[in-house]
Amino acid sequence: LIKERKVTCAHNIICDVENAGGTVVYDGDETVATYIDGNLITGKHPGVVEEFMQVFLQQFS
Repeated sequence: LIKERKVTCAHNIICDVENAGGTVVYDGDETVATYIDGNLITGKHPGVVEEFMQVFLQQFS
């Protein structure tokens, strides 16, 4: 699912994402809150669900 895709994720699974072939996107020292790579939208943590939903809904408008 994430092989050769750019994604964001929680810090505790960065190694898992990279081992699965994904590329984690950073803003400075931290992962970005949300990221879109084609038809895949990722969010780094449930705490960013509001931003994630705004990004998600914008894709359909």
